[in-house]
Amino acid sequence: MDMMDLTFVPASRIVEVARLAFVTPDVDFLCFGESDQATSPAIRDAAVTALMNGETRYPDVRGLPALRQALADYLSRLHARPVTESRIQVTASGMSAITVAMTCKQHRSSSGPSKFTCRRPSPWPNWRTRWR
Repeated sequence: MDMMDLTFVPASRIVEVARLAFVTPDVDFLCFGESDQATSPAIRDAAVTALMNGETRYPDVRGLPALRQALADYLSRLHARPVTESRIQVTASGMSAITVAMTCKQHRSSSGPSKFTCRRPSPWPNWRTRWR
C-alpha cells in the first residue's frame, strides 16, 4: 500500500457536507466560500483595473489600510465609542479568519504579569488538521 496514494486519504467532514449540498435541490452551495453564480461585472472590472494599475503584490498582512480605517470608522459610529484601525484584521477567507481569531493573545493585567491565553472551538472538526 502506497501511503501517498490519495485514495487512502480520509475525506473531511466538510467534503461530506459539500457532497450533500451538491445533490440537495434548492440549496445555495456556499460551503467553500464560493457561490454557483458568475462573478458580477463590477467585481471583474475592479479586478482588471487593479491589475492594469500594477496592484499585483500581496497587501499588508492585516488587510488594506484604507479598508481597515473605513471599518474602524464605521464601527466607531455604530458602537458610539472609538475603535482604532489597529484592532481591525481583514482576511481573505473564513479559514484565515479562524486562524487569526484562535491565535494566542497576550492579556496584560494591572495586578500581575502578562498572560497568554488561547481558546479553541473543540467541536470544529478541522481544528487538528488546521495546523498542518
